Amino acid sequence: MEGNGLSSIRAPRRATFAALVVLSVGLVSSFGLWMLANRLTQDRAHDRLVVQAETLAGAIELGAMHVEADLGAVAGLFESSETVTSEEFGTMVDRIQAAAGLGGIAYVPLISADDLSDFVNQARTLDPGYSVFEFNSAGEAIPVAARSTYFPVRYFHPFDIAGPMGLDAASVPDRLPYISEAVNSKEAVTTPLTTVAVFDQEGYVVYQPILGRNQEVTGLVVGPVLFETLIQAAVPTALAAGVDWSILPEEATVVDHSIDGLVYIAEARIGAHVLRLDVRPTPGSSILVEAWRPAAFLGLASAAVALGAALATFWYLRATQSKLGLENAGELMSAKDRFVATVSHELRTPLAAVLGFSELLKGGTLEGMGTDERNEIISTIAEQAGDLADIVEDLLVTARADHGTLTTVAVPVDVAAQCRQVIERMNSQIVIPIATPPGGPTVRALGDPGRVRQIIRNLLSNAFSYGGGDLSISIQTEGGTISISVEDNGNGVPPAQAEKIFEPYQRVHAASPTSGTLGLGLSVSRTLARHMGGDLVYQRVEGVTMFELQLPAAERAALTDRPRAETTSQQDGLQRRQDAAEGKHLSGSRSSQPHRLEPTKGTGN
Repeated sequence: MEGNGLSSIRAPRRATFAALVVLSVGLVSSFGLWMLANRLTQDRAHDRLVVQAETLAGAIELGAMHVEADLGAVAGLFESSETVTSEEFGTMVDRIQAAAGLGGIAYVPLISADDLSDFVNQARTLDPGYSVFEFNSAGEAIPVAARSTYFPVRYFHPFDIAGPMGLDAASVPDRLPYISEAVNSKEAVTTPLTTVAVFDQEGYVVYQPILGRNQEVTGLVVGPVLFETLIQAAVPTALAAGVDWSILPEEATVVDHSIDGLVYIAEARIGAHVLRLDVRPTPGSSILVEAWRPAAFLGLASAAVALGAALATFWYLRATQSKLGLENAGELMSAKDRFVATVSHELRTPLAAVLGFSELLKGGTLEGMGTDERNEIISTIAEQAGDLADIVEDLLVTARADHGTLTTVAVPVDVAAQCRQVIERMNSQIVIPIATPPGGPTVRALGDPGRVRQIIRNLLSNAFSYGGGDLSISIQTEGGTISISVEDNGNGVPPAQAEKIFEPYQRVHAASPTSGTLGLGLSVSRTLARHMGGDLVYQRVEGVTMFELQLPAAERAALTDRPRAETTSQQDGLQRRQDAAEGKHLSGSRSSQPHRLEPTKGTGN
């Protein structure tokens, strides 16, 4: 049927939707795990960067300390002897194996202006070309300007660099304050990073004071340090390959252009100055690899698990739905087989009666019968034909509902009159009371009169077939709803089967004790009720089985101003037209008087 076809179409969609939900949840979880792993690995990578940056700063500080220690050792040579020759100076420097980064070591005596001439003459006895000079702004050597104290370079090692010999150290721009500080404090003083004269490279200069016997400063041991050379020698190769670094100006702010946001500012102390080092991992560094590899692996693994779970869910649901589909198809085929067998049986019984009596009428066998006997045969033929019409009508409603072509009309319907008409037509020997609200106008619902009678007929047939012997109909109004309840004292159905009884081709009971039932009545009745804007529900209350037809109430405006007979006559005419359209035979008469609690008994012809 159409519903089963839609179910077969929706089944894969439900499996796909469930798989997509599982995949979405898995991907969201994977993203969360990736974020957590990424945060943890980023923290770990940052910790490694901190360790390497601090190691870099420590290596620079250690190299600077070696420089100061070497200069202090050379200063000790001059403090232990009043006269130190150039050869002794060179031997001492060679012996201590000057620290890496030192561009050279200079001995600079402190010479007053009055002693400068004697100093130069004495130096020329060993070095005839010796003179004291300074550099001008163009970098050219010129005679030293007059000042109270001079700091000329007397010895310089290595000897092959002759440029500094005779240079007044105090004449170099911005050097005098640091020289004065070293002389006054009697401690080593380091300049900030600057361009080192003669070498024209970035570095700094260390001034180590030489103390005489009276603890007065007699000169300086000067060491120009080439910073790049110091770094290359002090920093391990593996460490230098893993990080990039640069020196920040003192007031500079850090701009993060690092990879993955990894940057660390380390501080290296050189003398009284602090160098700020901007340290970042180099591209391809093991720090970066460790930063992304665990997170990427966990993210991909989680995504793969999510995808696998989604696929497993999809195929499991497809397999389950296919299995259920096969089981349902089997049940449906069995139900249809039972339905075909039932239809064959139920149609055969009234057809046999109709055909048999028709043959009697055709052959003239009834000529010797009395009038009552003939009327009884004709009545039987009419009743059996009516049963056939009812069966065919149920089948047509089911087919039209499946194909979406079922139509109904919406007019005011006297529900009590419809109930009486159905009872009279059924010609039952059982007395069926109809309870209506006491007083007030006739209860009218908005619906199709023929379809309302069809529903009531099906409910009564169901009660005759499966219910108890105590049968009644109750009509009630509540708000805008009219309720017609068919009640009996039968056993009812199990609660788990309460909805299944409304499914087509389904029977809760194994067999019907009466003929004329197909197992479609309740399904057809609910379909019609809902098509008219109402519903049909089953209830079991205190041992009473109730099938309640709910329909919208019709408007009652102006009904009290009209004659009751006219209203009833109009409705009767509408019902007769509906019956003629359906090809049904209605027997009996209807009373225009309302029933309050009226026992009704079908009468036969």
